[in-house]
Amino acid sequence: MYWTRQDQLLFGSLLASLSRELAPMVATAKTSRDLWNKLSVTYAKPSRARIIRLRERLVKPQGSRNITNYMFDIKGAADELALLNAPLKDEEITIYVINGLNSDLKEISAAIRSRDTEISFEDLHERLLEYEAYLHKTDSQIHDDSLAVAHVANRNINSSNFGRTFSKKPEITVENVSFVTSLVILQSFALN
Repeated sequence: MYWTRQDQLLFGSLLASLSRELAPMVATAKTSRDLWNKLSVTYAKPSRARIIRLRERLVKPQGSRNITNYMFDIKGAADELALLNAPLKDEEITIYVINGLNSDLKEISAAIRSRDTEISFEDLHERLLEYEAYLHKTDSQIHDDSLAVAHVANRNINSSNFGRTFSKKPEITVENVSFVTSLVILQSFALN
């Protein structure tokens, strides 16, 4: 009787620790040992299909994910592979990360590839986060500069034509703003 009660407590704990998707698959087990055996047969054996699916996750490009989410997904897949006795070396994980980065991160990708020493996953994550923040900062500065230049250009056009009437307002097009933005960028490089 004592052992039956202990088994029921353990069975309840195991069942409660499972996700909603997994619980119905093993709910037919009568004892905690049956439940554990069903779980180990289903999930502990490293099936070839599961390993392939995890490796496919590793080559999925970054897309719209930020660096943290992208690297979290890769690290999760690498950790699962390690649990299935198919571990990856740190250098392999770095290669998967670099190969999946978006094209706006190609400069830092090239710098990491040209290193003579191996980079740890944590250091790679930190450097990519810093570079992503730098890109966001420069993108917002360029956007702000473009708006300011467009405003000044529009104000100068309006003030130089004081007293005149026009049937059509001067247009500020994407090409004009892009040209002016390029000038602002070049000027900022010249100042540095």
